Amino acid sequence: MPDENILKGVFKDGALVASVIQKGESARIMLKGAEPGGAAFKGQIRKAAEGCREHVEKFSSRDLCAVTLENALAAESVSLTEDELKSMGLTSLSVMDANCGIPVRVFEAEPAPIPLPYGSLRASNGLPDQPGIVEIPPEFPRRSYTQLADPQKKVFEAAAQVAGRGLLRIVCFEDGGLKCAVTVRDMPPPRARSVLVPLGPWAEEVAKGASLDEIGKRLQQLRT
Repeated sequence: MPDENILKGVFKDGALVASVIQKGESARIMLKGAEPGGAAFKGQIRKAAEGCREHVEKFSSRDLCAVTLENALAAESVSLTEDELKSMGLTSLSVMDANCGIPVRVFEAEPAPIPLPYGSLRASNGLPDQPGIVEIPPEFPRRSYTQLADPQKKVFEAAAQVAGRGLLRIVCFEDGGLKCAVTVRDMPPPRARSVLVPLGPWAEEVAKGASLDEIGKRLQQLRT
């Protein structure tokens, strides 16, 4: 396996601090201090990408990971086009919740996934699965990782682990019970699939002793 080269603190600007991890054909900018949810976020991402450009531009895969400590829920509303990513010299942008180390939102320098109405996904049977990236109505209360009980966190983590590098977005919300909408990469079009996980009921099973291996088996359709 290729060696990993870590360039610590190669970019600093006020509260913004970025390091670069180079490995094989990939380079990843790890950025702290840029919190989603404000008008300044996109400008901070662009500034960090430009400040680290010389350390990533020769790699085929160039990701910027914004590590959020406080505003992971705001990642859902971040808007970024493929042209904006390309102009920053990036192939992808991810927003990672520092509280669990899970990327809760990923953007790629490719055509965006087709939006999927939540009602269509909700109306499906079994473990709902529909093509596209689900648009969850704003009136449904969201839950961040830190707001989940321990059994709920375990199911959330299991879903993210099964999705792996295919994960594009993961959102917990209340709709007649706690649910988790997970979107993973798929072949274009529509470039994504969304799966609705009954996080609340499954967490109750875990609390009563259900095996996480069994939960993982139920989530196999999240694999890409």
